[in-house]
Amino acid sequence: MGKGDYYIIVPSFKEDEMLEILSAKETKSKLYDGKRLIVGGIADNKPDALKLVQLMTIDCQKIRGDLDLKEFISCGQFF
Repeated sequence: MGKGDYYIIVPSFKEDEMLEILSAKETKSKLYDGKRLIVGGIADNKPDALKLVQLMTIDCQKIRGDLDLKEFISCGQFF
């Protein structure tokens, strides 16, 4: 990781969304204050974070047989 910002992939707190890609700076906002974030991945930049989500999607399909990425990350099934 460089000196710049980095991005983390976390399960979304919103019911109708699977994942969120957040900059590290965003996690310091009041919206996430006091919330426990389960980190599914870390990337140097947004394009790399999107590539990581693509790989996670493939792994989720192979391991679980579905595309429930929120559950996949929350249960640590990608380790």
